[in-house]
Amino acid sequence: MKILLLMTSLLLAANVSAELYKWIDQDGVVHYTDKRPAETGQQQELSGYLARIAKKNKPEAEEAQAPYSAFAITSPTQGERVWNAESTMDVVVQIDPALTDEHFLQVYLDGLAVTGKIKSNELTLQQLNKGSHNLQAEIVDEAGQTLSKTDKVTFQFRDPADLRKIAPNLAPPAQ
Repeated sequence: MKILLLMTSLLLAANVSAELYKWIDQDGVVHYTDKRPAETGQQQELSGYLARIAKKNKPEAEEAQAPYSAFAITSPTQGERVWNAESTMDVVVQIDPALTDEHFLQVYLDGLAVTGKIKSNELTLQQLNKGSHNLQAEIVDEAGQTLSKTDKVTFQFRDPADLRKIAPNLAPPAQ
């Protein structure tokens, strides 16, 4: 009885198929996708065992094709307290190599987009409220697809006047 159950399980597992497509573009690059590709290059539908193997290897293939080796917010740093009476803050993003002509940077403050399509890795945020904030950046292509995201950086934005209220004998931090 146990053998019969085991054999039935194996047969059912072998027949499970996921639609996954493999295609080769005009440059000879192999692509895997779960959507039927356009009628370009050679294409082949994978199912069953081959599809599961391809899905396991898909993230590695995508990482190998990533155009940016480094992408991170370098200022402000995680957990930093930013003191500024002007309600502004400079943001610096490390991008290596530099953005291509087809890509741009999008910056989010507390989950809301604060920039349009920018090409610079430095910008100044205006009219920041005091308190804790999250900052994240994305590299986006012309079609609006996100290519890469930074980790979220949480920082505290403070006014030097707050420090003088707490400890009047201390000088505010240098800016």
